[in-house]
Amino acid sequence: MAGTSGAMPERILARVSPRSVGGISLFGAGAQNTRSTCPRFFSDDGLIATAVERLRAAGIEVLYVKQTTIDIAGTQNQYENAFGTKFVIEQREVMEPGQRQAFAEFVESAERPTDGLIPTESTGFADLLEGVAIEEPRYAMQPSAFAQVTDYWRLGLPADVPLGCNADPAHRAQTTGKGVHIVMADSGWFRHPFFVHRGYRVSSVVLGPGASNPDADESGHGTGESASIFSVAPDVQRTPVKMNLVNTVGAFPASDYASGFESEIYTNPPRRVPDLCGLVGMQPQAIYIRLPLEPGGQIDQENSGGNHPNGDEIANNDEWAAFRGISAAAPQLAGAAAFVKQVCPELDPDEVRGVLRRSARDITAGRASSRRSASP
Repeated sequence: MAGTSGAMPERILARVSPRSVGGISLFGAGAQNTRSTCPRFFSDDGLIATAVERLRAAGIEVLYVKQTTIDIAGTQNQYENAFGTKFVIEQREVMEPGQRQAFAEFVESAERPTDGLIPTESTGFADLLEGVAIEEPRYAMQPSAFAQVTDYWRLGLPADVPLGCNADPAHRAQTTGKGVHIVMADSGWFRHPFFVHRGYRVSSVVLGPGASNPDADESGHGTGESASIFSVAPDVQRTPVKMNLVNTVGAFPASDYASGFESEIYTNPPRRVPDLCGLVGMQPQAIYIRLPLEPGGQIDQENSGGNHPNGDEIANNDEWAAFRGISAAAPQLAGAAAFVKQVCPELDPDEVRGVLRRSARDITAGRASSRRSASP
Protein backbone atom coordinates (compact mmCIF):
# COMPACT_ATOMS: atom_id res chain seq x y z
CA MET A 1 0.00 0.00 0.00
CA ALA A 2 1.44 3.37 -1.03
CA GLY A 3 -1.02 5.54 0.88
CA THR A 4 -4.62 6.66 1.19
CA SER A 5 -6.29 9.44 -0.77
CA GLY A 6 -8.93 10.12 -3.39
CA ALA A 7 -12.71 10.39 -3.46
CA MET A 8 -14.98 7.43 -2.87
CA PRO A 9 -16.83 6.25 -6.03
CA GLU A 10 -20.53 7.05 -6.12
CA ARG A 11 -21.33 3.44 -7.11
CA ILE A 12 -19.27 0.55 -5.75
CA LEU A 13 -19.44 -2.91 -7.32
CA ALA A 14 -18.97 -6.14 -5.38
CA ARG A 15 -19.69 -9.88 -5.49
CA VAL A 16 -21.21 -11.79 -2.55
CA SER A 17 -21.01 -15.52 -1.94
CA PRO A 18 -24.13 -17.12 -0.40
CA ARG A 19 -23.37 -19.97 1.99
CA SER A 20 -22.54 -23.09 0.00
CA VAL A 21 -24.08 -26.55 0.39
CA GLY A 22 -20.62 -27.95 1.14
CA GLY A 23 -20.07 -25.63 4.08
CA ILE A 24 -16.81 -24.20 2.68
CA SER A 25 -16.50 -20.53 1.71
CA LEU A 26 -15.93 -19.89 -1.97
CA PHE A 27 -13.60 -17.00 -1.05
CA GLY A 28 -11.46 -19.24 1.16
CA ALA A 29 -11.56 -22.40 -0.91
CA GLY A 30 -8.16 -22.12 -2.58
CA ALA A 31 -7.07 -25.34 -4.28
CA GLN A 32 -10.21 -27.15 -3.11
CA ASN A 33 -12.22 -25.54 -5.90
CA THR A 34 -11.71 -28.09 -8.68
CA ARG A 35 -13.93 -29.66 -11.31
CA SER A 36 -14.89 -32.50 -8.98
CA THR A 37 -15.52 -30.28 -5.93
CA CYS A 38 -17.23 -27.39 -7.74
CA PRO A 39 -20.81 -28.56 -6.94
CA ARG A 40 -20.02 -28.24 -3.23
CA PHE A 41 -19.78 -24.46 -3.67
CA PHE A 42 -23.26 -24.11 -5.15
CA SER A 43 -25.89 -22.53 -2.90
CA ASP A 44 -29.43 -23.64 -2.13
CA ASP A 45 -32.03 -21.88 -4.31
CA GLY A 46 -34.10 -20.90 -1.29
CA LEU A 47 -31.09 -19.43 0.51
CA ILE A 48 -30.12 -17.45 -2.61
CA ALA A 49 -33.65 -16.02 -2.86
CA THR A 50 -33.58 -15.00 0.80
CA ALA A 51 -30.16 -13.38 0.38
CA VAL A 52 -31.42 -11.37 -2.60
CA GLU A 53 -34.43 -10.14 -0.61
CA ARG A 54 -32.27 -9.19 2.38
CA LEU A 55 -29.75 -7.32 0.22
CA ARG A 56 -32.49 -5.33 -1.51
CA ALA A 57 -34.09 -4.52 1.82
CA ALA A 58 -30.74 -3.02 2.90
CA GLY A 59 -30.78 -0.74 -0.16
CA ILE A 60 -28.21 -2.81 -2.11
CA GLU A 61 -28.81 -3.14 -5.86
CA VAL A 62 -28.79 -6.75 -7.10
CA LEU A 63 -27.29 -6.92 -10.59
CA TYR A 64 -26.94 -10.61 -11.42
CA VAL A 65 -27.67 -13.87 -9.60
CA LYS A 66 -25.79 -17.15 -10.13
CA GLN A 67 -25.63 -20.48 -8.30
CA THR A 68 -22.41 -19.49 -6.56
CA THR A 69 -22.39 -15.66 -6.34
CA ILE A 70 -24.55 -12.54 -6.52
CA ASP A 71 -23.26 -9.37 -8.20
CA ILE A 72 -24.28 -6.20 -6.36
CA ALA A 73 -23.81 -2.40 -6.37
CA GLY A 74 -24.35 0.37 -3.87
CA THR A 75 -23.09 3.57 -2.29
CA GLN A 76 -20.52 3.81 0.49
CA ASN A 77 -23.24 4.44 3.07
CA GLN A 78 -25.31 1.49 1.89
CA TYR A 79 -22.38 -0.92 2.22
CA GLU A 80 -21.27 0.48 5.59
CA ASN A 81 -24.79 0.30 7.05
CA ALA A 82 -25.51 -3.16 5.66
CA PHE A 83 -22.25 -4.82 6.69
CA GLY A 84 -21.17 -2.76 9.69
CA THR A 85 -17.90 -1.75 8.12
CA LYS A 86 -15.94 1.39 7.25
CA PHE A 87 -14.72 1.98 3.69
CA VAL A 88 -11.36 3.62 2.88
CA ILE A 89 -9.51 4.46 -0.34
CA GLU A 90 -6.01 3.01 -0.73
CA GLN A 91 -3.46 3.64 -3.46
CA ARG A 92 -1.44 0.70 -4.73
CA GLU A 93 1.12 0.23 -7.44
CA VAL A 94 -0.27 -1.46 -10.57
CA MET A 95 1.00 -2.39 -14.02
CA GLU A 96 -0.85 -0.63 -16.83
CA PRO A 97 -0.90 -1.67 -20.52
CA GLY A 98 2.49 -1.29 -22.13
CA GLN A 99 4.22 -2.48 -18.94
CA ARG A 100 3.93 0.97 -17.36
CA GLN A 101 3.95 1.19 -13.59
CA ALA A 102 1.35 3.48 -12.03
CA PHE A 103 -0.84 3.89 -8.95
CA ALA A 104 -4.54 3.00 -8.79
CA GLU A 105 -7.19 3.59 -6.14
CA PHE A 106 -8.77 0.59 -4.39
CA VAL A 107 -11.89 0.61 -2.21
CA GLU A 108 -11.24 -1.41 0.96
CA SER A 109 -12.96 -2.42 4.18
CA ALA A 110 -11.01 -1.14 7.19
CA GLU A 111 -11.75 -4.41 9.06
CA ARG A 112 -10.87 -6.74 6.23
CA PRO A 113 -9.14 -10.07 6.96
CA THR A 114 -7.98 -10.18 3.32
CA ASP A 115 -7.53 -7.39 0.76
CA GLY A 116 -10.78 -6.77 -1.09
CA LEU A 117 -12.97 -8.83 1.28
CA ILE A 118 -15.70 -7.62 3.67
CA PRO A 119 -16.24 -10.10 6.54
CA THR A 120 -19.86 -11.05 7.34
CA GLU A 121 -19.51 -13.07 10.56
CA SER A 122 -20.63 -10.22 12.85
CA THR A 123 -23.34 -8.81 10.56
CA GLY A 124 -27.02 -9.45 9.97
CA PHE A 125 -26.00 -11.48 6.91
CA ALA A 126 -23.94 -14.05 8.84
CA ASP A 127 -26.56 -16.78 8.28
CA LEU A 128 -26.71 -16.11 4.53
CA LEU A 129 -23.36 -14.87 3.19
CA GLU A 130 -19.79 -16.21 3.39
CA GLY A 131 -18.26 -12.89 2.38
CA VAL A 132 -18.39 -9.84 0.12
CA ALA A 133 -15.59 -9.24 -2.43
CA ILE A 134 -15.17 -5.61 -3.55
CA GLU A 135 -14.47 -5.11 -7.26
CA GLU A 136 -10.91 -3.93 -8.00
CA PRO A 137 -9.43 -1.89 -10.89
CA ARG A 138 -8.42 -4.17 -13.75
CA TYR A 139 -5.69 -3.59 -16.32
CA ALA A 140 -4.88 -5.66 -19.38
CA MET A 141 -1.23 -6.67 -19.25
CA GLN A 142 -0.91 -6.89 -23.03
CA PRO A 143 -2.49 -4.95 -25.90
CA SER A 144 -5.12 -6.76 -27.95
CA ALA A 145 -4.22 -8.42 -31.25
CA PHE A 146 -7.59 -7.29 -32.61
CA ALA A 147 -8.93 -3.78 -33.18
CA GLN A 148 -12.18 -2.61 -31.60
CA VAL A 149 -15.32 -2.72 -33.72
CA THR A 150 -16.79 0.65 -34.74
CA ASP A 151 -19.86 1.58 -36.78
CA TYR A 152 -18.09 3.49 -39.55
CA TRP A 153 -16.51 1.71 -42.51
CA ARG A 154 -12.76 1.29 -42.39
CA LEU A 155 -10.07 -1.06 -43.66
CA GLY A 156 -9.17 -3.92 -41.34
CA LEU A 157 -5.92 -5.84 -41.10
CA PRO A 158 -4.60 -8.03 -42.44
CA ALA A 159 -7.40 -8.88 -44.91
CA ASP A 160 -8.68 -5.61 -46.41
CA VAL A 161 -5.41 -3.94 -47.40
CA PRO A 162 -4.20 -6.73 -49.75
CA LEU A 163 -7.64 -6.78 -51.35
CA GLY A 164 -7.49 -3.04 -52.02
CA CYS A 165 -3.95 -3.33 -53.35
CA ASN A 166 -4.83 -6.34 -55.56
CA ALA A 167 -2.25 -8.45 -53.74
CA ASP A 168 -4.49 -11.49 -53.27
CA PRO A 169 -3.68 -13.01 -56.70
CA ALA A 170 0.02 -12.82 -55.81
CA HIS A 171 -0.63 -14.52 -52.47
CA ARG A 172 -2.46 -17.38 -54.21
CA ALA A 173 0.56 -17.79 -56.48
CA GLN A 174 2.79 -18.10 -53.38
CA THR A 175 4.30 -14.66 -53.90
CA THR A 176 4.35 -13.22 -50.38
CA GLY A 177 7.70 -11.46 -50.12
CA LYS A 178 9.49 -14.55 -48.80
CA GLY A 179 13.26 -14.15 -48.81
CA VAL A 180 13.05 -10.35 -49.18
CA HIS A 181 14.47 -8.04 -46.49
CA ILE A 182 12.77 -4.64 -45.99
CA VAL A 183 14.56 -1.97 -43.96
CA MET A 184 12.11 0.70 -42.81
CA ALA A 185 13.33 4.04 -41.44
CA ASP A 186 10.61 5.49 -39.23
CA SER A 187 9.79 6.27 -35.59
CA GLY A 188 10.71 2.79 -34.31
CA TRP A 189 8.71 -0.34 -33.57
CA PHE A 190 6.67 -1.72 -30.66
CA ARG A 191 6.24 -5.50 -30.27
CA HIS A 192 2.45 -5.44 -30.55
CA PRO A 193 0.49 -8.75 -30.32
CA PHE A 194 -0.80 -8.10 -33.85
CA PHE A 195 2.67 -9.00 -35.14
CA VAL A 196 3.54 -11.65 -32.58
CA HIS A 197 0.35 -13.70 -32.95
CA ARG A 198 0.69 -13.81 -36.72
CA GLY A 199 4.36 -14.80 -36.75
CA TYR A 200 5.63 -11.83 -38.75
CA ARG A 201 9.42 -11.60 -38.96
CA VAL A 202 10.95 -8.48 -37.39
CA SER A 203 14.63 -8.01 -36.55
CA SER A 204 15.87 -5.96 -33.62
CA VAL A 205 15.41 -2.19 -33.95
CA VAL A 206 18.46 -0.32 -35.25
CA LEU A 207 18.93 3.11 -33.70
CA GLY A 208 19.62 5.97 -36.09
CA PRO A 209 21.53 9.16 -35.18
CA GLY A 210 20.15 10.72 -32.01
CA ALA A 211 17.57 7.95 -31.43
CA SER A 212 17.20 6.03 -28.16
CA ASN A 213 15.08 3.33 -26.48
CA PRO A 214 14.84 0.66 -29.19
CA ASP A 215 11.90 -1.07 -27.48
CA ALA A 216 9.58 1.95 -27.69
CA ASP A 217 7.81 3.76 -30.52
CA GLU A 218 6.67 6.99 -28.90
CA SER A 219 4.66 8.28 -31.84
CA GLY A 220 3.36 4.90 -33.03
CA HIS A 221 3.94 5.78 -36.69
CA GLY A 222 6.58 3.15 -37.47
CA THR A 223 4.65 0.40 -35.69
CA GLY A 224 1.37 1.12 -37.40
CA GLU A 225 2.76 1.53 -40.90
CA SER A 226 4.76 -1.68 -40.67
CA ALA A 227 1.45 -3.51 -40.28
CA SER A 228 0.56 -2.40 -43.81
CA ILE A 229 3.79 -3.92 -45.11
CA PHE A 230 3.00 -7.29 -43.56
CA SER A 231 -0.62 -7.16 -44.74
CA VAL A 232 0.60 -6.91 -48.33
CA ALA A 233 3.79 -9.02 -48.01
CA PRO A 234 3.36 -11.26 -44.92
CA ASP A 235 6.59 -13.25 -45.36
CA VAL A 236 9.14 -10.45 -45.66
CA GLN A 237 11.90 -9.97 -43.09
CA ARG A 238 11.73 -6.44 -41.71
CA THR A 239 14.36 -4.40 -39.89
CA PRO A 240 13.10 -1.18 -38.24
CA VAL A 241 15.47 1.79 -38.12
CA LYS A 242 14.39 4.29 -35.49
CA MET A 243 14.66 7.90 -36.68
CA ASN A 244 12.39 10.66 -37.94
CA LEU A 245 11.51 10.47 -41.66
CA VAL A 246 7.55 11.25 -43.64
CA ASN A 247 7.17 8.94 -46.93
CA THR A 248 5.46 10.42 -49.95
CA VAL A 249 3.26 8.33 -52.24
CA GLY A 250 -0.01 8.94 -54.03
CA ALA A 251 -3.49 7.56 -53.45
CA PHE A 252 -5.72 4.92 -55.02
CA PRO A 253 -8.33 5.94 -55.97
CA ALA A 254 -7.24 9.54 -56.41
CA SER A 255 -7.60 11.20 -53.01
CA ASP A 256 -8.34 14.82 -52.15
CA TYR A 257 -5.96 14.29 -49.21
CA ALA A 258 -2.89 13.34 -51.32
CA SER A 259 -1.05 15.45 -53.89
CA GLY A 260 -0.67 14.96 -57.64
CA PHE A 261 1.19 17.48 -59.81
CA GLU A 262 3.92 18.16 -62.36
CA SER A 263 7.11 18.03 -60.33
CA GLU A 264 9.45 21.02 -60.53
CA ILE A 265 12.32 18.87 -59.27
CA TYR A 266 12.44 16.58 -62.29
CA THR A 267 12.73 18.94 -65.29
CA ASN A 268 14.51 16.83 -67.86
CA PRO A 269 11.93 15.70 -68.77
CA PRO A 270 9.23 17.08 -66.43
CA ARG A 271 7.77 14.30 -64.28
CA ARG A 272 4.22 13.85 -63.16
CA VAL A 273 4.12 12.59 -59.59
CA PRO A 274 3.29 10.37 -57.84
CA ASP A 275 4.72 7.41 -59.75
CA LEU A 276 2.68 4.85 -57.83
CA CYS A 277 -0.31 4.96 -55.51
CA GLY A 278 -1.68 3.10 -52.51
CA LEU A 279 -4.68 3.30 -50.18
CA VAL A 280 -4.82 6.72 -48.50
CA GLY A 281 -8.33 7.88 -47.56
CA MET A 282 -10.21 11.13 -48.08
CA GLN A 283 -10.54 14.51 -46.39
CA PRO A 284 -11.02 15.79 -43.77
CA GLN A 285 -8.67 13.42 -41.91
CA ALA A 286 -8.29 10.41 -44.27
CA ILE A 287 -8.34 8.05 -41.28
CA TYR A 288 -9.75 4.76 -42.52
CA ILE A 289 -7.04 2.16 -41.93
CA ARG A 290 -6.99 0.77 -38.37
CA LEU A 291 -3.39 -0.03 -37.43
CA PRO A 292 -1.68 -1.30 -34.24
CA LEU A 293 0.70 0.86 -32.19
CA GLU A 294 2.17 1.29 -28.72
CA PRO A 295 -0.55 2.06 -26.12
CA GLY A 296 -0.86 5.78 -25.46
CA GLY A 297 1.43 6.76 -28.33
CA GLN A 298 1.19 10.16 -30.00
CA ILE A 299 -1.01 9.01 -32.89
CA ASP A 300 -3.16 6.92 -30.55
CA GLN A 301 -3.94 10.10 -28.61
CA GLU A 302 -4.19 12.57 -31.49
CA ASN A 303 -6.65 10.51 -33.53
CA SER A 304 -8.74 9.20 -30.63
CA GLY A 305 -12.34 9.83 -29.73
CA GLY A 306 -14.58 12.30 -31.50
CA ASN A 307 -16.87 11.33 -34.32
CA HIS A 308 -15.61 9.86 -37.56
CA PRO A 309 -14.31 11.22 -39.92
CA ASN A 310 -12.67 13.72 -37.55
CA GLY A 311 -11.70 11.06 -34.97
CA ASP A 312 -11.47 7.29 -34.79
CA GLU A 313 -14.08 7.00 -31.97
CA ILE A 314 -11.89 4.74 -29.82
CA ALA A 315 -9.81 5.29 -26.68
CA ASN A 316 -6.49 7.15 -26.62
CA ASN A 317 -4.59 4.27 -25.02
CA ASP A 318 -6.14 1.15 -26.58
CA GLU A 319 -3.09 0.32 -28.77
CA TRP A 320 -5.01 0.85 -32.05
CA ALA A 321 -5.60 3.99 -34.12
CA ALA A 322 -7.03 4.96 -37.48
CA PHE A 323 -4.13 6.13 -39.67
CA ARG A 324 -4.21 8.40 -42.65
CA GLY A 325 -2.51 9.74 -45.71
CA ILE A 326 0.45 8.96 -47.88
CA SER A 327 2.38 7.40 -45.02
CA ALA A 328 -0.23 4.63 -45.00
CA ALA A 329 0.23 4.07 -48.74
CA ALA A 330 4.05 3.93 -48.79
CA PRO A 331 4.42 0.61 -46.89
CA GLN A 332 1.84 -0.98 -49.17
CA LEU A 333 4.09 -0.21 -52.11
CA ALA A 334 7.10 -1.53 -50.21
CA GLY A 335 5.21 -4.82 -49.90
CA ALA A 336 4.46 -4.79 -53.64
CA ALA A 337 8.15 -4.14 -54.38
CA ALA A 338 8.96 -7.19 -52.24
CA PHE A 339 6.84 -9.31 -54.58
CA VAL A 340 8.97 -8.21 -57.55
CA LYS A 341 12.23 -8.86 -55.69
CA GLN A 342 11.05 -12.32 -54.63
CA VAL A 343 10.34 -13.33 -58.22
CA CYS A 344 13.22 -11.39 -59.83
CA PRO A 345 15.89 -10.80 -57.15
CA GLU A 346 18.42 -9.52 -59.70
CA LEU A 347 16.45 -6.36 -60.53
CA ASP A 348 17.77 -2.98 -59.32
CA PRO A 349 15.50 -0.27 -57.79
CA ASP A 350 14.79 1.48 -61.11
CA GLU A 351 13.85 -1.81 -62.72
CA VAL A 352 11.58 -2.73 -59.80
CA ARG A 353 9.83 0.63 -60.11
CA GLY A 354 9.40 0.05 -63.82
CA VAL A 355 7.77 -3.32 -63.24
CA LEU A 356 5.41 -1.84 -60.68
CA ARG A 357 4.42 1.04 -62.98
CA ARG A 358 3.79 -1.26 -65.95
CA SER A 359 1.74 -3.73 -63.90
CA ALA A 360 -0.26 -1.21 -61.82
CA ARG A 361 -3.86 -0.31 -62.52
CA ASP A 362 -4.48 3.16 -63.94
CA ILE A 363 -6.35 5.61 -61.71
CA THR A 364 -9.46 6.80 -63.51
CA ALA A 365 -11.63 7.99 -60.62
CA GLY A 366 -11.34 10.75 -58.06
CA ARG A 367 -9.33 13.96 -57.86
CA ALA A 368 -6.02 14.59 -56.09
CA SER A 369 -5.40 17.43 -53.69
CA SER A 370 -4.20 20.74 -55.12
CA ARG A 371 -1.61 20.95 -52.33
CA ARG A 372 1.99 20.16 -53.17
CA SER A 373 2.34 17.95 -50.09
CA ALA A 374 0.10 16.13 -47.62
CA SER A 375 0.43 15.25 -43.97
CA PRO A 376 1.22 11.64 -43.02
